[in-house]
Amino acid sequence: MSRKEKTISLLKSAGELGFAHKKILDVLLKLPLTDKDLDELSQMLEFFVLEQKRAIAEFNRTSI
Repeated sequence: MSRKEKTISLLKSAGELGFAHKKILDVLLKLPLTDKDLDELSQMLEFFVLEQKRAIAEFNRTSI
């Protein structure tokens, strides 16, 4: 998977978790991002997505 494909996948996950509006994601994908930019964005998004999923799982586990 290319850097851009990985970033797109993470952006979609973040969008599904309510992190960003679709229009923001669309703008980000149109920017001329370097490989370094894509790597940094991916790292931030990976952390956010994992933390959100962990928080959701914890909430679901404690609310039952």
